Amino acid sequence: PEEMQRAQEQMRSQGVPSLANLLPRN
Repeated sequence: PEEMQRAQEQMRSQGVPSLANLLPRN
């Protein structure tokens, strides 16, 4: 659970661009 919370905090801190980085760029 701690890792999940840390991951969520990082996602929130990075914002939407982090999601864009996760998406595959074709």
